[in-house]
Amino acid sequence: MPQEFVELTERPAFILGLYRSGTTLLRRILDSHTRLACPSETEFMAHLFAMMEDDRSVEGLRSAGYGQDATRLQIRNFADQTLGNYALSRGKARWIDKTPRYIRHLEQLQQVYPDAQFIVIYRHPLGQIHSYTKGGRVAFWDLGPVPGDVALRSLRHGIGIKAPRNCGSLLESEGSSRSNSRMRI
Repeated sequence: MPQEFVELTERPAFILGLYRSGTTLLRRILDSHTRLACPSETEFMAHLFAMMEDDRSVEGLRSAGYGQDATRLQIRNFADQTLGNYALSRGKARWIDKTPRYIRHLEQLQQVYPDAQFIVIYRHPLGQIHSYTKGGRVAFWDLGPVPGDVALRSLRHGIGIKAPRNCGSLLESEGSSRSNSRMRI
């Protein structure tokens, strides 16, 4: 439900990772903190980012006076308003968005939120496959294209997701360079 414009002073954070990697558990833990509000998967920014990649939408926005920077600012304002109201409705000062599929939109997230923090969860690919197949009770090939493809790519190539900038402030990171380090939970 829309409320008046909110402005939180705390910078946002995003929980990223592949499905079945532990993002929901971490969301519940962080949401129980007295200052952190972390709703279930919101998904809406993925659709807004897709709009920014659609030529017709970009042209329409440009003709209305919205270039890329102005559009990013509107996306940020909308997300801040939506998730900020969620945080305020729970008496909390900071929001964290947990949407695993945002891992595919790191570049756009960093453009919209250059000050954001990112928590990236890595899980061994075989653990993900085990989770997808409900401990082997479901045939892997019956899972369909999305979970099966993600799990197979994870298994073939390792997780191989480079940690975004601004990782490490909430948790300690491995390695010597923050910008190239991988987060472990």
